[in-house]
Amino acid sequence: ADDDDCKYHVKFTSSDIRQNEDVSFNTTVTKKAANAPATATPVDLEVFLNDTHPGPNTNQHSTETSPGNYNVGPVRFDTPGRWTVRFHLHEDCQDSTEDSPHGHVAFYIDVP
Repeated sequence: ADDDDCKYHVKFTSSDIRQNEDVSFNTTVTKKAANAPATATPVDLEVFLNDTHPGPNTNQHSTETSPGNYNVGPVRFDTPGRWTVRFHLHEDCQDSTEDSPHGHVAFYIDVP
């Protein structure tokens, strides 16, 4: 999917999704304007079931494994349901100008 400002294309695979087990996300981020890998792009995941049920703190971190490819995790889903996983890109940057590298895209994850 594309981020909300159409700067990036984000795709991912994950380890098996199971309740109360650590999950890692292998994420590919591409800059849309240049159709090139988005290198040195901090990726942070915001994980929540609903407004009152965030994902547990798992001290997640992001590692760039090759240009534009990131391993992000661990994430833990502590109850079944339809979770939202929001990928934040350059979360530390202000999003007040059009040339800001800040962006985000969200996906639903169904946890059995």
